[in-house]
Amino acid sequence: MIGKTNAITLGSGATAVIREYTSSTTWTKPAGLKYAYVVCLGAGGGGGSGRRGATDTNRCGGGGGAGGQIVRRFIKASLIGSTENIIIGAGGAGGAAIITNNTSGNSGSAGGQSSFGSLVIARGSNNNAAGGG
Repeated sequence: MIGKTNAITLGSGATAVIREYTSSTTWTKPAGLKYAYVVCLGAGGGGGSGRRGATDTNRCGGGGGAGGQIVRRFIKASLIGSTENIIIGAGGAGGAAIITNNTSGNSGSAGGQSSFGSLVIARGSNNNAAGGG
């Protein structure tokens, strides 16, 4: 969904507009904007795969996927361009499964960065640990 919008009426006739973006797009500054409160969530990383081994050997599962950064910023409208690129980072893939005995798992891949122009940047998670024995 791009640009899910909800409006809230505040005292003194002011209106707050809440927009949610789940895919990358270009944002256009609305007329009359005074401030923007921007929240960016970096994408989570994929979990690591587990170790495969013969019966009666140590076989550990991979680490779980980690969450990305959350960054919030209250910005005066004069600091925001007439348009800003919204980038939504992709979640990281899980580590590939192991099919050979006595082989440690694979790490998951990192999550992608999300941003509102260059004004708000939330980094994605790092790679996640593979299972060993």
